[in-house]
Amino acid sequence: MANSIYRNSQSAQKGQIKEFIRKQVKDYLNHLRDLGLSVQSAYIFGSQVGGKTHKWSDIDICIISKDFSRRNDALTYLWRALRKQDVKAGIEPIGFHPDDFVEDIPVVNEILHRGVRII
Repeated sequence: MANSIYRNSQSAQKGQIKEFIRKQVKDYLNHLRDLGLSVQSAYIFGSQVGGKTHKWSDIDICIISKDFSRRNDALTYLWRALRKQDVKAGIEPIGFHPDDFVEDIPVVNEILHRGVRII
């Protein structure tokens, strides 16, 4: 995976993400690392970045890890790793192996062009 694809993300918008959201995401990422998951990169996307949040907005996060194989269901792993506090915070993770994180997948295109890379 070429690093240039990551540069399309709006990393300059980091300051626009509320501190509470950043803290929740950072805590979840640390939890994943404690479980032994190697996280190459992570993005916040969706309403938390688009400025269209409301009382019930979730925290969409995308995790890129070489530990996810094409046979491994990244989504199942990430959802099973959610703790009660993560669910309460509204974290909704998705995951990809770096080789599968390609722009022609609609959600990846959205993440790369409108998401904020946090790692």
